[in-house]
Amino acid sequence: MKQFSQAINVISQHRLLKVLDEASQAELAGIANLRDYEAAEVLYHEGEDATDVWIVVTGQVELIKLTTKGHEFMIELAIPQDLFGAVFYAECPRYPVTAVAMQAARVMHFPIREMHDLLARNPHFMKEVLADTCLRLCHAQHMRGLTIEDVPKRIAGALVYLFEKFGPEIPESRVTLAKLAGTTVESAIRLSRQLVEAKIIATERGRIEILSPKRLYKFAEQGLPEPDEK
Repeated sequence: MKQFSQAINVISQHRLLKVLDEASQAELAGIANLRDYEAAEVLYHEGEDATDVWIVVTGQVELIKLTTKGHEFMIELAIPQDLFGAVFYAECPRYPVTAVAMQAARVMHFPIREMHDLLARNPHFMKEVLADTCLRLCHAQHMRGLTIEDVPKRIAGALVYLFEKFGPEIPESRVTLAKLAGTTVESAIRLSRQLVEAKIIATERGRIEILSPKRLYKFAEQGLPEPDEK
């Protein structure tokens, strides 16, 4: 009963699931599972059968791909309210990435077949999920395109992503920045220092502040400004 009431609380406050009627929310809560994960614990691996849809309740989950050399490339950072792992194609669906808890996290998950049923019965819900999925797909395509760019462009793209996700106060370290940009922590630190000198960002342990969103977007398009540029 406690699990059900906790699931109902998550569902009723979720930005997508709250559009469902009370009966559908109760139905979903009855089959949903809430689970706690420790930092670095794997939720699922790339290539495994995509059986469930996942929602971050607390903490953060990184969605990563491994290169042939064993390096991690973070495709997406899932934070509270984010829905992930929803693979909708019918024939042998598999997770396209590995999901790992970046920090202690609580997640809710439920069978993908239930998601299919909810989408079929709720046009408004389908519209909301489609919009969210398209937005995340555009992000994934953008991040993939950045892999052919140089390191400054990748760092800029990662900062823009984090700014659009968190706002000007980003509760993330330069380790996260490096993972999103597909580069080394040393490179992320070096570029961050240049951006600090250019007064585009400010940094402290575990936090990045965007001082000038306008100049950040300009950096993402054109590169670092000249020293005397304001």
